[in-house]
Amino acid sequence: MYTIKETDEMARQLTLALCDIIAQSKFADAQYTVDLCRGLVDEDEGAALETASDYMEMHDIDPSPAMELARRHDRALGYDHDVIEQLEGILERIGKA
Repeated sequence: MYTIKETDEMARQLTLALCDIIAQSKFADAQYTVDLCRGLVDEDEGAALETASDYMEMHDIDPSPAMELARRHDRALGYDHDVIEQLEGILERIGKA
């Protein structure tokens, strides 16, 4: 069983990992999204995580480098979180599932 503080820290780490992936993408608004999420992560890690995963879903950006962390966060929560479903959906669409 994980504490809220521990799951929040996992969400923070996952958000930053997704930001690193987004920053490497070629989309014009990628840096804006990265800056927004990194600025928000210390105030509301859940909102920052959802923003990053929504952006990745919108552009079908491959989340593979962060999937181990995403699955660990999901297991810590104890249920299928929307973020893991989004990221796994991206993997399916891009043929990496």
